[in-house]
Formats: sequence, C-alpha cells, structure tokens
Amino acid sequence: MNIKEIITEEVVDEYKASGKVNPIWGIETGNIKKHKLKLVNTPLTQFNVRYEGSKIMHDYYLYDKKTDECVGFFSIQMQHRTFDKVLKPGIQAVIPHIGLARRIQGKGIASQIYTTFLRGGNWVFVTFSHSEDAAKLWDRLAVGDIINVYVDEEGNRIKKSQSNFDDRMLGPKDRFL
Repeated sequence: MNIKEIITEEVVDEYKASGKVNPIWGIETGNIKKHKLKLVNTPLTQFNVRYEGSKIMHDYYLYDKKTDECVGFFSIQMQHRTFDKVLKPGIQAVIPHIGLARRIQGKGIASQIYTTFLRGGNWVFVTFSHSEDAAKLWDRLAVGDIINVYVDEEGNRIKKSQSNFDDRMLGPKDRFL
C-alpha cells in the first residue's frame, strides 16, 4: 500500500461521539503488530484475520492474502453502560468501530463484518450520533431478525431518536426485551 492510498483512506466509523476515527492508525498498527497477533478463523475467508484483545477492546485486523498488508480493522469496544430496560439478561451492548482501506470499500465487506459479529457474540451494537453513511449501513443491516432499537437518556425504548443523546442499537431481535 503506498502512502497516497493510505492518506486517502476513509473510515466507516459507527461511533462518532468523540469525533472521527482515522483508519490510518488502525492499519499502521496492524502492519506493525502483525507477527505478534493471533491468526484466527472467521467467515471473512478473503482475508487473513489476526486478533488482539483485552477486557475492554477486541481488535481484528484484516490482511490482504497476497501481500499480507493490513487493509482494515474491526474493533468491538465493551460498553460500561447497561441497558436493563431494553436488553435481555446476559446481553451486552458493545460499540463497533471499523476502518477499511479505500481499495476494499464498497464491496460489501463492512456489511459482512457487521453481520458476522452481530450473530457471533452475546451482544448488540450500540451507537449515537451516526455519520450519514453509518446510519445507511445500519438501516441496510436491519432486515429479518436484525432490528434497530432506539433508547433515550434514561434507558427507555423509544420509537425514533429525538436527540444526539439517544442511543441506537442494532442486533438480533431475540436479544431485546
């Protein structure tokens, strides 16, 4: 990957409350750490996927199978807030972050990642203050048994977000009350 391509990368950041996330840090980190990371099997068979995790963050780095260069990352940030009025017991709300190199954007990879991780964990995704593109992605994913749920500041389920302080959740219907 050349520097011009890195500089022009864009991020699909599902959690913008603290500002935009630049994917360059994640991709550079993936390239620096790749030999220290655990290779894992995922349904993302078009990539070599490596993992690094802690109690708070689970980071997955995507590597081009031909060049072994990092071309993206997906992180799941454990949320400290509970949503007892909305989620079934044992279900955790997590904050997803994703960054993809421009050359792999627009190929359905973000949708594949989100769908895979939504079904694979005992969690739902939560966010607020979506970017327009992120909101469109979540709208596309909310089909069948995957639904959107909006929650106000007090943790009550509402029909539609009324402010930037409302949370938007995405997950399998059977994980919500």
